Amino acid sequence: MILTITLNPAIDRFLFLDQVDYGGLNYIRETQNTAGGKGLNISRILQRFGIGSMAMGFLGGPLSSWFRQTLETEKIDAQFIPIQGITRCNTKIIDRKTGDITELNEYGPVIQEFEWQL
Repeated sequence: MILTITLNPAIDRFLFLDQVDYGGLNYIRETQNTAGGKGLNISRILQRFGIGSMAMGFLGGPLSSWFRQTLETEKIDAQFIPIQGITRCNTKIIDRKTGDITELNEYGPVIQEFEWQL
């Protein structure tokens, strides 16, 4: 079994627009949410190749249960340590007309020393 570590996981929220009007009114045509993070992406790839992995890291805040449920639905084995901070949410704006992607990434929470000890 391979362990993957995602120290700064994120909920990746994709917003699809026909065209982005910066400074104007925009209508979102479609949204998609996924549990994101480099280690989780590796676990997904390993799973597709039939290789067992365990995703690990830190999760905190009200969306932790959504994150865990999403991984369970994807059949990704995971053991995340609960923290006091709030897991970040990144927003990706996709302009379907131009194909441009604008990313708005939050900073992750600070992991307290006692949380590292768990």
